[in-house]
Amino acid sequence: MGQMVTMGILSGHPGPRNLMKHVVDYIVSGRTTGITDIPVDQLGRLDAVSAIQEISDLVDCNQMMEKYGDLLEACGFRKVLSVESRQDAVSAMKSY
Repeated sequence: MGQMVTMGILSGHPGPRNLMKHVVDYIVSGRTTGITDIPVDQLGRLDAVSAIQEISDLVDCNQMMEKYGDLLEACGFRKVLSVESRQDAVSAMKSY
């Protein structure tokens, strides 16, 4: 991504209008440490926002897997959803 932005700027095209801070940090320094610290309200996908909020307050694991199983799989989360693994699920969705 950084190379695409750089080539565009060097070719005379304007750069991106708005990049989130964690994307800029990744392009500039290669750091990915802040990706899981993204505030939920800054996520652009409403389905991911509602999934993160419900999974954070997880009570019934089976119901959440039925409701958000496809989204979790698309994010690369391959564990059994449980109270212990819910933070990993939220991190996977934020990174996705």
